[in-house]
Amino acid sequence: MTRSLAMALLLGLPAAALTPRSAAAQEAPVIAVLPFDNDGSYGRGPDEFAALQVGIPAALASELARTTGGHVVDRTTTLAALAQLNPAHGRVDAASAAKLAGDLKARYIVLGSFKDFYGRVRLNARLVDAQSGEIVAVVTNGDPKLQERAALYRIIQRIAAEIAERLKLPANGAAPGPDVPTDALTLYSRGTLALDQGDKAHAAQFFRQALTAAPAFAEAREGLRRAGG
Repeated sequence: MTRSLAMALLLGLPAAALTPRSAAAQEAPVIAVLPFDNDGSYGRGPDEFAALQVGIPAALASELARTTGGHVVDRTTTLAALAQLNPAHGRVDAASAAKLAGDLKARYIVLGSFKDFYGRVRLNARLVDAQSGEIVAVVTNGDPKLQERAALYRIIQRIAAEIAERLKLPANGAAPGPDVPTDALTLYSRGTLALDQGDKAHAAQFFRQALTAAPAFAEAREGLRRAGG
């Protein structure tokens, strides 16, 4: 019996209470994901693209939190800090991202953009190191087979997985979330935007519709809970 285990038993504590955390747990970085920019999308209504600016990064943050050992800053906290920053022209550059990361006590900031050109989608996620203010990685869905609008949620999952690989984040044992139809993701995005704007009634309506389209969509269910539905 080890000395730590004997002490735990003597004090009536679980053995895990005196077991040092693994190096991965100690070094897991804090990550904040910002709203994405629309880089000039065509083929859908502007309201839909405005919603995806918040829905895509919200889904990305959820996938990072679900599948890695990194800690993702709560979205409400991130948006509050971003409002205080008040970036020029509404865009955050690498230097501003580093300042924002300091406010959030995050090691990394993920910011990016998307473009939906009549059903062909490109996501670009830029990973900023808060300590240096430098962009350490740019992750995109360069595979032509993974650029169809119908595959949007799978694209988000691929971007999350590659960010985790670039940061050498350990998997926490959780599988990626189920694939979500793009229509359901769009409804979730509309609900998220409505919730940001304080319109809980419409937010709840959109989240319910998203759950009808994708009953296993956990983020939509959580959104509905936050909307009081």
